Amino acid sequence: MWKKFLSFPTDLQISLIFYPFLLFYMMPVAWFKSIWQARVLFKGRWHKYMGFHPLNAINSLFYRTQWINLRKFGRNGSSSLIGLGNFPLWKWFHLSYLGSFFYANAAPIITLFGSLFWALSHLVWMTQINTFWSIFLTLSLLFSSTSYAMAFARQNYQILGWMFFPLGLFFLDSNDLFGTTTVFLLMTIGGGITQIFFAAPIVVYFSYYHSEPLILATLLPAGIFILSRFIPLVANRSIATSLNETAKLIGITSKQVRYNREMNKLSNYSIYFLILFSVGTFLLFISTTVFPVLAIFGLIAFFINQRFVRVADEESMILLFLSLFAFHVPQAESNFLALTALWLVASPLPIFLSVQESLLDEKFGKIIINSPFDHTEIEKALEKFFVSVCKGDSVYFAFSDPEGSYNNCFDGYRHIIEMPLYLASKKEFHLFPDWYAVSQTNYQGAPNCWGRCPEKVSENMEKWRAKFSIIYQESGSDLEKKWLSHYELISTFDWKEYLPSLRGVRMWNQTLNTPKWFLLKSITPTAHKA
Repeated sequence: MWKKFLSFPTDLQISLIFYPFLLFYMMPVAWFKSIWQARVLFKGRWHKYMGFHPLNAINSLFYRTQWINLRKFGRNGSSSLIGLGNFPLWKWFHLSYLGSFFYANAAPIITLFGSLFWALSHLVWMTQINTFWSIFLTLSLLFSSTSYAMAFARQNYQILGWMFFPLGLFFLDSNDLFGTTTVFLLMTIGGGITQIFFAAPIVVYFSYYHSEPLILATLLPAGIFILSRFIPLVANRSIATSLNETAKLIGITSKQVRYNREMNKLSNYSIYFLILFSVGTFLLFISTTVFPVLAIFGLIAFFINQRFVRVADEESMILLFLSLFAFHVPQAESNFLALTALWLVASPLPIFLSVQESLLDEKFGKIIINSPFDHTEIEKALEKFFVSVCKGDSVYFAFSDPEGSYNNCFDGYRHIIEMPLYLASKKEFHLFPDWYAVSQTNYQGAPNCWGRCPEKVSENMEKWRAKFSIIYQESGSDLEKKWLSHYELISTFDWKEYLPSLRGVRMWNQTLNTPKWFLLKSITPTAHKA
């Protein structure tokens, strides 16, 4: 990373060093431009959008797929449309039903409103400190690159929980039991479990700090609400199995797993944020000479999540740290070094948050302005691609064996498969494997659902009783002749044709080719699903 920095021209090096000052101007301008672009949402038709940033929007169809299955089969049912064709939805104990509904039907509204609420909720401090200081604090968060990225590029339904987190800290500090209890319940109803998981040790800290045991009781309503989601697991005697599957996926245990998380080292992304957060925390400490307990907790939690156990996504961990860090700034009233530290940690280089143009042109990139991303062009093309697939059919999507690595699943095309998976649930046919199939086969000796060569595809189609298969090749190519002896070509979908609508965003790794999908139908008799 350092060698790459030294290779940049001098003017770019200077821009990167002093970027926090450049963002003073760039971020407010980007906010106003993006808000203006978002005015299309006032026209309704929110089903056309799942976000602003193309990658985030298409990947977020994952959550619309969840909602379709929850609505069709219920939280206590089993879905024939996802996983291996019999996925028990009671395993989704972590999901908020209400949060899933709102995000599936109004995703860009949710991320924009939630991010604004998260930042503006810090105005509540004006009831206890100088009004102007509270406004400075709020504006520092509102116009930060983090807040902008959460609104327009990175967040998901979890913002419905995180938006209340600063209020929870305020009420805890004020020893307001009713306010704290209400906020925790709202976090749980909107976001799920993640926010309460991290709030619990903070509640213990404030209970000790205020010498008030009753503060612990503020977790009870939220805790009861969460526990109610485990009732179907208990009823189906699958609580141990479900928790074990979750533990394997997030990296708590690697015993007898088929897909390893490979969290044995930190990524450059994580290292950058750890350095940034550490420097900011140090500046906060020397500006107040008060040990910033909550900021340190957030820093440690971020490190553990990125290095050892994947409890939450990176966006959630960033918002956790910033919420905890920002809590200390009102305590340092009129201390501009503390405010500077807040701006520093809240405004990382925007390129790390997917909201800045690449540095490949050897100049400091502009902030990306994204209007709501309309995915209907791609959706309609894929509906045509699947026109021969009927309700109840099964389609095998051929990917290489991950060879024991979670990160190798779906050959690096993990984001773009969410669109066909969403359409499969919408049209009520079974397309697999998906992430739920990964969780169902995450043990040694599990049945195989991978393979791209004709022999493996035929084997898996017969094993899983699939009527169709999808194989991929490089964009612009014709179907290889080896497939024609056993399969009939039904339709094709070339991602190259839709690259212009993706606004230049690369949906897969730079080392991978743009894919072309081929829908094949077996011409040899197999036992298919009824």
